[in-house]
Amino acid sequence: MNGTVQSLDICEFFDKNPRFGPSIIQPDSGRKDLKAWQKALQPTMRCLTRPRYMKTCLPEFMQQDGKDAFVNKHPVKLEKVRRRSPHKKLLYLATQL
Repeated sequence: MNGTVQSLDICEFFDKNPRFGPSIIQPDSGRKDLKAWQKALQPTMRCLTRPRYMKTCLPEFMQQDGKDAFVNKHPVKLEKVRRRSPHKKLLYLATQL
C-alpha cells in the first residue's frame, strides 16, 4: 500500500493477505433490504458515534478548533436535543440507553 489509502482499501489489504489469516469479508450481497435497513439506522448511528469521535486521540481533535469544525460540519439532527450543543447532550443521552 502506497500513498493515501481509504478504509475499504485497508480492510481489503488485510483480508486478502494470507499472512493475517483466511479471508473473512464477504462480497456485497446486493440485498436491497439490507441497504434499506442501513439507511434507516443512519440517524441513530450518527447520534451514537459522532459525539464519541472527538473523544478519540485523533490529531484533528487534539485542539478545540478541530472539534468545533467537526461539530459545525457534521450537525446531528435530533428533535429532543437543543441545537446549541447536541454532541454533549447526545453523549449524556447515550449513557441512559
